[in-house]
Amino acid sequence: MSRTLVKLYYDIVSPYGWLGFEILCRHQHEWKIHLDLNPVFLSGLMKSTGNTPPGMVPAKAKYMNIELKRLSDFHRVPLSLPNNLFEFMFTNNNISALRLLTLVKISHPDKLEVLSREFFKRILATDEAKMDLHILQTAMETVGIVGKEASRLLEEMGTQGKEGLKKCTAEALEYGAFGVPYMVAFVGDKPNPYFGTNQIYLLADLLREKFNDKTTRSKL
Repeated sequence: MSRTLVKLYYDIVSPYGWLGFEILCRHQHEWKIHLDLNPVFLSGLMKSTGNTPPGMVPAKAKYMNIELKRLSDFHRVPLSLPNNLFEFMFTNNNISALRLLTLVKISHPDKLEVLSREFFKRILATDEAKMDLHILQTAMETVGIVGKEASRLLEEMGTQGKEGLKKCTAEALEYGAFGVPYMVAFVGDKPNPYFGTNQIYLLADLLREKFNDKTTRSKL
């Protein structure tokens, strides 16, 4: 039986993006889906759509801290949010890592999931918010991309990586994205969009799949 294409758009600075990323990655082999991972520039998405970050509203920011702690504990995703998270989320500090991920998807698609997770951990679990060239190279070494190939990818970030990230972010906008995680499931060749971790159960219903509690809460 063929697998349903599910596109996931995410940015490595978003805690909700990380949660959605892990939930879908954990279920991708149990569900009859082909999970297509797509890094996007969240700041660009929000600017293009006029969306306001929820963390900029004091009451929402206060509740987000409570909600993210609950979600982190439930899904066993080790969120440890940096003090300057919202400032960091909407600057260009992470754009080099996103461009690198875009290149890795093309050249080493089997490494995209593990490298994305490595960046999520560095930013949202260990508060290593500075994505300089040394950090990018170290992260690649962790997933087995080394030597001349690592150097090539770093050199191409500002050209092919830049254009690839723009293209992927534009594609997400075409599907109606305004934040992350944003998911598009193609059922009967029709794109069905879903936004947010709390919508994944509706995505599962569309796919006629069930959540495996043990899988959903498996330790990272």
